[in-house]
Amino acid sequence: MLQELNAVRESALAQTTVIATKSLEFMAYKGYTIQDFAVWNWILSARAAQESTSRLRFVTETSDTGLGPIPMFVFQQLLRRADINATTLSSLITLARHMLELNGHIMGLDTLVLLVIRLLRQSRRVWPAACVIIAQLWAKHAKINKLGGRVEGKDATEQALARLSFAYNRILSILSLPPNMFPYQSLQHRQRAQFTLIRQMNTFHPPLILTREGFRAVTRTQLAHRKTANERKWASLKAESWPPWKEDKLGVDALIDVNHGQSRASESLVQMVEAGYGTSDWEKSAGILAGWDTDSSPTIQTRSSLVPKLTSPRPCKGKGKDLALRSRWQSLKSDVVWIARIRATRTLQEAWTCFLAYEGEYQRCNARIYHVMFEKVIHERKRIQNMDSAHKNVTGGRAGYQDSMAGDGREVVESSSSHNQATSTREPLPTFETLFDRMIHENIRPRGRLLAFLLNHAQSYSEGIKIIQASKLSDSAKQILISNRAASRSEIQQILASVPDWLFAAAVGFLCRSAFAQETPFAPSQSWPEDSSTVLYKTTFKMGQRWARARLWRHALKLVIIRKPFYHPPWNSLLMLLGQPRVVLTLNQVPSDRQDNPATYSFRKACWLVEQMDMMSLGLDFPGFVHLCTVVRNTALVVRHMETRTDEQANGPTQIDLDHLSSFLEHRFAKLVRPAEDTRLNHGTPTRKLLQVPHPAHLHVYIRTLGQLGHYDAISRLAGWISEFYDHIIDEAKETANGMGVFRMCLVAIRVFVEQPLAWYESKEEITEDEKEPYEKAVRLVDGIREVIERNDGWGGWPTDEEVDQYISRGE
Repeated sequence: MLQELNAVRESALAQTTVIATKSLEFMAYKGYTIQDFAVWNWILSARAAQESTSRLRFVTETSDTGLGPIPMFVFQQLLRRADINATTLSSLITLARHMLELNGHIMGLDTLVLLVIRLLRQSRRVWPAACVIIAQLWAKHAKINKLGGRVEGKDATEQALARLSFAYNRILSILSLPPNMFPYQSLQHRQRAQFTLIRQMNTFHPPLILTREGFRAVTRTQLAHRKTANERKWASLKAESWPPWKEDKLGVDALIDVNHGQSRASESLVQMVEAGYGTSDWEKSAGILAGWDTDSSPTIQTRSSLVPKLTSPRPCKGKGKDLALRSRWQSLKSDVVWIARIRATRTLQEAWTCFLAYEGEYQRCNARIYHVMFEKVIHERKRIQNMDSAHKNVTGGRAGYQDSMAGDGREVVESSSSHNQATSTREPLPTFETLFDRMIHENIRPRGRLLAFLLNHAQSYSEGIKIIQASKLSDSAKQILISNRAASRSEIQQILASVPDWLFAAAVGFLCRSAFAQETPFAPSQSWPEDSSTVLYKTTFKMGQRWARARLWRHALKLVIIRKPFYHPPWNSLLMLLGQPRVVLTLNQVPSDRQDNPATYSFRKACWLVEQMDMMSLGLDFPGFVHLCTVVRNTALVVRHMETRTDEQANGPTQIDLDHLSSFLEHRFAKLVRPAEDTRLNHGTPTRKLLQVPHPAHLHVYIRTLGQLGHYDAISRLAGWISEFYDHIIDEAKETANGMGVFRMCLVAIRVFVEQPLAWYESKEEITEDEKEPYEKAVRLVDGIREVIERNDGWGGWPTDEEVDQYISRGE
């Protein structure tokens, strides 16, 4: 890299003719030369953020380059890149610490704030746990920053304290925003970062003020917490009628008063009022989600990741435009309160009552109100579909968790069977179809988040096509997303560039789910218009379901490869499709892939997708790793089946060794949980060691896959790894329903699989000499894992025989 840097500096002299003289003079005034400018350009012009970071780190840490210090705007510009991953962010935080230690005392407050905000935005996107490190970085260097005098101690001016107070509250607000994925699993880190800043604010003289923005940030974080023991007790005493007033079930329940059920979010709102701030619609909506309506009647305390922030609109040119904008803003403010009322309900009946009340009061509806109503309708549909199921796979969510309560998630509960307690409505309860038709009849077209939500929950191909056709997407975007219309690569890229990542992910997910739907989702509908976006699949349906599946797979793959989003969900949807057993052989019928072995087609395609993600520096995340485990497990089953065959196909050159599958998975897991750089401040507490921490549900799938592959040594190594990073895994588990139960299931799964070879040997009447050594090895393996489990007090000991029998009987 030093040779490359020297070449850049030598070629810099030729650039003097293309740079304005005033710019050169200003650079000279700041102590920089044209060679410095060329090095900055060399750093920022790298094709990947990881390469730019490596160049910046090399220039910063190399003392004999003869260059001046890298200005902070180069570092800030690098933080704007969209292809920064967790590893790159870890290096950037280390660089930021180094640069602040050198130049933090002369850095302006605005520059420092901008640096921290951009670090937090990248952290929220790729490494949420890093927010604690960034908050500590800000708290340390904001104290020594100079702004017309020292901002610490008695020398601080009133203006300096006001500006610093604004900066602290703004960073608190950014810390309260949830990450793009898994908003609740990083909650403890965001709260820890907020508390770090609030404690730091109290060290100033006088203490910095927590403004309305700061109180809202704290309230937003508290709303995302699970219910405490007191809050759960209070929720269990609520009547089935509406409003859900307290209803004593035992004599001692009379001793439980309103203060017992005061949630942490409610306490935060009370403290804000005590500090002198009035209540606006934002606070009213937060209070409703916290358990109390504006008329002091109870609601259902609902876990929410974000309450929308309301800001006053800027004046527009023209009186008419300004009045129209302010009128729309006022309607949005009232919508926030009613959205909270609909969301803070338990049943579809209660939500529908709130919806009709809003419609009756305002004589209108909008997409935001319909969005929250669709959440209730879709989850009611899921509840009905799952009613007959004995249990649900633990990786699927909250179903089967007996301790879950209304408000813990978006799920709804069954309406009361008592007519005295049931909520009456003037219209029958809606279904998905009737609510969608009602929305279209009111000329409200789905777009944005509502469109993505509907596509994510479309249950059939025809339903998804109907949603897309009614949306506000452009005709060209509709045709590109749901048809195989002939278009050039540049045209497709241009059209897809206008579609946000989360909406593109919803469309790709819809195509992939349609490709493996159990029921044929391709039947033509009379309601479809005869245009190019539907003619293809009407024709495909006539060719047969197998070809329809292959066409959808190839189309979804084509969209993802052309766009190459730096966003995991579209890639994970493709991996999920490859993990469906009935799709493996179907996809192999694509003409260009017929020469591949059907048993290994899915695995090879999955490996190719993972390579594409690695080339982009995106890499796998744990949901994608779970889908990859499913692909490996299905491939192993087919390979084992084909090992019993003697035909030419089974023994072809595409056969995969099972040991290769095991080592491949181990390598991918090790890459996921690789340690981060040591980013502690001075000699403080060490930061989190892992860039990504798996949830116990992810570990359970990994253990099952290793067990079915017969790779018991890998399970033993995994048990040791879990013991080392147990505290981090439990932090992830505690923020999800039944997380601790799923962790216990992981331990049961470990015992089930590692005892399989031992049980086989012990079932024999006599162990031969050749079998004695592997039998002893199996005994040592089980004893070693048992020792690891039993020496950890919080694990509950070695799984019992009853737990093993129950696990096997459930077919987990």
